[in-house]
Amino acid sequence: MAGLRDREAPTGEYRLREHLWSRTEAKFDGTSDTIPFDVGDKYDERPIVAIGITKNVYGKRYYLIVEGDKTHARRRLEFDEKHDLISSKFLKFVD
Repeated sequence: MAGLRDREAPTGEYRLREHLWSRTEAKFDGTSDTIPFDVGDKYDERPIVAIGITKNVYGKRYYLIVEGDKTHARRRLEFDEKHDLISSKFLKFVD
């Protein structure tokens, strides 16, 4: 069986694991005090370069911008009020 943070795991299984890693007890209330990360911390072994907060018809959300890998400069991870990962987007290709 593949390890917990094995990047070679099937995509669906890896996304499920990523969802489980992001869980915390305190709900996000729209303030930076309830975000379990700070700029400079690491998420999945990558440094967090920015944190943002949004509110829309779906509720309060926060997102992390983390340093990318060899193909993308940065990655945006969006979380809901329960700290569940709801989307992940690559932002800019490396030249």
